[in-house]
Amino acid sequence: MNKNILILILAMGIFNNLFAQKNTVKFKLYNNTEKKYAIEYPENWQVKINNEGVVSIESDDIKGGIYISLYNGITFSDEHMETFILESNNLPDNFRENVLSGTENGIKSWYVSYTDSENNLTCMSMYKRKGDKLWFVSTEIEPELWNNGWKDIIVKILISFKINAT
Repeated sequence: MNKNILILILAMGIFNNLFAQKNTVKFKLYNNTEKKYAIEYPENWQVKINNEGVVSIESDDIKGGIYISLYNGITFSDEHMETFILESNNLPDNFRENVLSGTENGIKSWYVSYTDSENNLTCMSMYKRKGDKLWFVSTEIEPELWNNGWKDIIVKILISFKINAT
């Protein structure tokens, strides 16, 4: 696993332990057998699927949530993923150094976090690629909620995302 990814995961875990929310949040598992992934989310959040197959996991308490989609037939090389990530998030090329990447269990992963100042949202995107399949997991949340305890929950949700054996 890439050292940057390992450091990011460890830092998130340490941060979660040191600054965890006072109220314990109970999580449950969403397992999408068709698209071969599983993710944990707070039990009081709702899972919805739109007409394009995008899964949204949202709470009534916040503006934003977790969004998951799967793209099949990806033909460009892993070397072009950073460019794809920057373009799909409307980020400038000089933001490339903020894209973290690594490999775990044969699955390539990329992560980026940024502030969408136009919509006043804190955003995190995670991409996992196996062969020609690309799973895209993203989150958007209001900065004041992000800084007041929701960050811990969102990070825990993102870290729980796993691709099932194919």
